[in-house]
Amino acid sequence: MGSGAPAEPSLSPPRRWLVVANPAAGQGRVARTLPKLQKRLEALGISYRLHITEAPGDAARFLRQQREQDFDLVAVVGGDGTVREAASALLNAEMPLLVVPLGSGNDFSRVANCNLPWTRVLEAPWQGTRPVRVDVGYADLDHGREIFVNGAGVGFDACVVENMSRFRFLKGDLWYLATVVYTFRRFRPPRLRAEDAAGRPLYDGPALLFSVGNGRYLGGGFHLFPRSSLRDGRLDVSVVSPLGFWNFLKKLPKVFRGTHLGEPEVLYEQLEGLQVTLERPFPVQMDGELPGRTRTLRFGVLPQALTLWPGCRWPADQPAGA
Repeated sequence: MGSGAPAEPSLSPPRRWLVVANPAAGQGRVARTLPKLQKRLEALGISYRLHITEAPGDAARFLRQQREQDFDLVAVVGGDGTVREAASALLNAEMPLLVVPLGSGNDFSRVANCNLPWTRVLEAPWQGTRPVRVDVGYADLDHGREIFVNGAGVGFDACVVENMSRFRFLKGDLWYLATVVYTFRRFRPPRLRAEDAAGRPLYDGPALLFSVGNGRYLGGGFHLFPRSSLRDGRLDVSVVSPLGFWNFLKKLPKVFRGTHLGEPEVLYEQLEGLQVTLERPFPVQMDGELPGRTRTLRFGVLPQALTLWPGCRWPADQPAGA
């Protein structure tokens, strides 16, 4: 697949696809939908090779092993976690990545594909779209570097990810909302200190939410980073100081709409990098996955490190009102 600076993307529709599918994504939705998806690929005249992942990390391992140059596109069928794995293997590669949104949250797809359904996304290369290069975020943790394509967080949102298995009997946004409420009632905000890349203090104290975004949405549709762009070379930082349960519920609709930035509990910054130190090891989430616990994180951005084939005409990633 090559490495180094990507060549200029081709404008011709890709006909030879490498399809990587996570059957467990979307609470098994990928496994249930895969036969229909294959029929659609064949109807579009696409020649494809299908790889079905077997365990966490398999998508990244498989793509790193692919050195052939006979594919035009990598289609990832799954959610944000599967996209993150694929992106880690495709950094600075010429091969464009198409996100087929069949996961649970599909937050990255809300921007990358204008929230279109997977059936429309498959047709995108014939609808006037073209590859674009987008940023990738990273965090240096106690145990090493992790990347994220959409968003990361320490504290509350990571604890939400930890608790999601308790509510797998629910679906979609209700699944996330139930987990959020359950987590909030048991969560004790950690004390943390954050500085920008130049050492300027940003925050010092307990935080309900400390999230870093490359995309605009987090947690299955929360519009947490309304000013974010996938191509501005910056990360968006959203910090929410502790607040009471009923006040929290009252303000949740504003987070869904992306109108929460004026709230007194919210600190919002756009930065090229930052350093975070926690009072004790805390879970961290990256694109809805849990790489572990840490006391220190150094966030940064890899500008235009991933070639993405969006499911809609861009610029779709411009912040609201831009």
